[in-house]
Amino acid sequence: MAQESPPRLRVVLGAILVALCAVFPAAGATIVDLGTLFGLGSSPVMADGVNNSGQVVVTTTGPNGPVDAYLYTPGSGVTDLGSATGLSSVQARAINDAGQILLNTYNSGVIADSYLYTPGSGLTDLGALTGLSAPFGIGINDSGQMLFDRGNDAYLYTPGQGLTDLDSVTGLPEPLVAPGINNQGQILLFSNPAPPGTQDVQVYTPGSGLTDTGYHHPVGGITDAGEIVGNLPPSGPGVPDAILLNEGVVTDVNTLLPADSGWDLQTGGGISASGEFIVGQGLNPQGHQQGYLLDTAPEPASLALFAAGALLVALMRKRFAALMQIERQRS
Repeated sequence: MAQESPPRLRVVLGAILVALCAVFPAAGATIVDLGTLFGLGSSPVMADGVNNSGQVVVTTTGPNGPVDAYLYTPGSGVTDLGSATGLSSVQARAINDAGQILLNTYNSGVIADSYLYTPGSGLTDLGALTGLSAPFGIGINDSGQMLFDRGNDAYLYTPGQGLTDLDSVTGLPEPLVAPGINNQGQILLFSNPAPPGTQDVQVYTPGSGLTDTGYHHPVGGITDAGEIVGNLPPSGPGVPDAILLNEGVVTDVNTLLPADSGWDLQTGGGISASGEFIVGQGLNPQGHQQGYLLDTAPEPASLALFAAGALLVALMRKRFAALMQIERQRS
């Protein structure tokens, strides 16, 4: 039986490639509306903490500040942290890969105390542990190191070692905020002198000192690789954009969204240690201000389908090469 000629095979292979691109499009980021995820509808939530498992903590707010906090665990659903801990007017600020959650409580809108909640073990009063009066807990890593703001000062608590006054060890001007710490112990620092836009974002590595990022706007967290999430205010009237800062290069997080998402991401409140998950606030497709969870990694199912398509193309190329060899031998 006559074999197909190479030109015909090229046409067939090209058609297969086009079909594969249509059936297996490049996988991209996925975004979740946290109001919907937590069953809160259009009531806005603040999202600041997420870990490598995609566990995310959010806070609902009212006229007098935080009202309640919630935890979402993929595959397990939602936990009301106020009910689980017995705390009221509670804010969930951060979560590590062990599932430990940093909580703050308020009294008439004023910070009252900070707690560490460990599922299965209960609460630790962090004011009593650290000796700080009315501390504001803001970050935690997998080693249990925690960051606090108190007045104009920022502090690091290390289990077994105690408190470090970050103002003193860095020499940065007050007021100083420490919005994030990674598993390398690198601390994201934000000195906030007036006027706005002159803030100085630095990364402090114990034993090595400070690294100036060159960025001068609010930031929310840092990955183990040193990537930073934050906000870029508009140059004129308008709303901010959520951004990623990596070695001086700023990327608008909105560029990671699917083209038809309908979201406008305005703040980067937190990021997982791996960098896969980002949380913050933005305008959802319905035009409501709402918290979001962005997964920047391709879906595993999409990757599997694309891999299957790539394997099919490889097999076709092998078949194509064999047939070309037959054609050359006949000629």
